[in-house]
Order: sequence, then structure tokens, then C-alpha cells
Amino acid sequence: MGSTCVTSGDCQFGLTCEDNFCIAGEGDNGNGEPSDPSDAPRFFLHLGLTGGFAYVSSNMRADGPPPDMTDEYVPGGGGGAYVNPMNTDEAQPCDADPNFDDYCVRVETPGFVPTIAIRATAGYYFTERIGAALTFRFQPSAGQGAFSSILLGVRGQYLVTAPAAEGLNAAIFLGTSYGQIQPQPPQGSQNAPFIRAGLNGIQVGTVLGYRVAKNFGFNLTPEVHILLPLFLFNIDLTAGLEVGF
Repeated sequence: MGSTCVTSGDCQFGLTCEDNFCIAGEGDNGNGEPSDPSDAPRFFLHLGLTGGFAYVSSNMRADGPPPDMTDEYVPGGGGGAYVNPMNTDEAQPCDADPNFDDYCVRVETPGFVPTIAIRATAGYYFTERIGAALTFRFQPSAGQGAFSSILLGVRGQYLVTAPAAEGLNAAIFLGTSYGQIQPQPPQGSQNAPFIRAGLNGIQVGTVLGYRVAKNFGFNLTPEVHILLPLFLFNIDLTAGLEVGF
């Protein structure tokens, strides 16, 4: 996009030549002939590896109670990984409910903590540009609790570039999710807890793809997750393969 051109045949798939510049629009097949939007696949399946970055801070819930009391944080006297809700240290607050044996995770320095996950997305375009998809995120290394390693999602998405069987394509999406993303702040302990978040969530992002053929291509998906009511802000970047029909 933005390259100089004389005809649409000088532009990538999904672009058209206007005023001697390649812009988003009804492109061509590379031979100067208009592309047929019906050639673009309607069904798509994405499989990829995800690198996540979750923002952690104090007063976030642990996935479970400490396995023994030596892991409990003691104000001024110990660096345990778990914070008791009865703790009065302002530097490590914990608003968890002690009646439910809830604990918080000690976080000395707020910041982003990485996670690794496997992601699968299956979707369908009902029109040339409007579609929907189901998503599945699996985090192999996670703690305890319901859906501790699983995040299920559903989203609607809009194809920004012109429909084309091959070449570049880009879509934006907005959806909802159910499940968890569990980061594990470094604690220097074998029993370091994971942070519990969710179970509801909002997800927004974009899909950037390149099809080398109608039925096969590659994609890059940056997206933002906001989990509630146990809050967590997370950024995912997924790279993988696409199969389309």
C-alpha cells in the first residue's frame, strides 16, 4: 500500500491503483484483470504459537493457598510468595476474602510477565467482509482453578482489505471470552503461585495474513485481553498458519 503504479496490475493482491498510488480497494489478479471476490476463502482455520505479556501488580489473587506457611509473606521479616489477606503491610495489600482461604501474590515490582500458549481459531465470513470466529487458547504452564489453562472466545470481525484468494489480507475484530490467563511472577521459589484472573473477558485486535495460495497462508495476530471481574490486562501476539476454503 502506498507504492506508485500505473495500473492495478502493478499493485499487490487486494489493492487497486488510483491516482498512481496503490490503495485498499477492489484489486486485480496481477494481470491487469479485476480480481473476483468470490475466490476468497470463506472458512478459515488458524493454528499458532502465542507469546503473552500480562501486567501484574500487588493485590492480585493467587491460584490457591500456600502449600506450607513458610511460603507466606511476613512484613519486614520474610519474602514469601503468598500474601495473607490479614496482612497490614501497605506495600503488599491483599483484599482477598479470608473466609474463602484466598491469598494474594507478592509482587515487588509491577510490570509485564510473559506467558506461552497454543492458540486455535476457526471462523467463517458470512459476507465478503463480515465474519465470526471461535477461539481456543491453551496455556500449558498454569496453576489451579476452573479454566486455569483455558480461554475460550467468540468474536466478530471485519475484513479491511479487499477480498482476495491470495496475497495480503487484514481484519479487525472484537469479542468476548470465558476462562483464564494465569501469569506467574518470578519469586525465586519452586512454589511460586500463579495469578488468578477472569473468568469473563473482552478481546480486541487485528489479523494480518498472507496467503501463498487460496487454501494456505500465514498470519500474525496481535490482540488485547481485559479479564474481569478479577482484573488482568494482557497482550497476546500469535504467529501461525492458515488453512482456508
